[in-house]
Amino acid sequence: MHAYKLVSPRGQLEKVESKLSASAAAMAKRAESAHSNGLETLPIFYGAVLAALHAGISRDFVSYYSGMFLVTRAMYNVIYILNTDRITAFARSTVWGAGIYSCLRLFLAAASTKRY
Repeated sequence: MHAYKLVSPRGQLEKVESKLSASAAAMAKRAESAHSNGLETLPIFYGAVLAALHAGISRDFVSYYSGMFLVTRAMYNVIYILNTDRITAFARSTVWGAGIYSCLRLFLAAASTKRY
């Protein structure tokens, strides 16, 4: 059995990869990539929500687009992990775009308030 190394947890995938089938290893790599992409988009989401709330945008509006972002992120992860062809890759990109759109709507709503 392979022991988990607390000293170097980020190298675990490479260590167990040889024990996985090719398709399972590819899926694990896609899961890791989906996770990394999620971490990369979080600052955009946080900034959009904070900007909208600070600008006094209605909580219902913020909740709607925040919920849209969270749902699209969940969909994105599932699609990314299961992706094996170009059509699924296009769907993944489309869902990613919908999530970024929700952030853009929050930023635009915050920017459109006239406070001068």
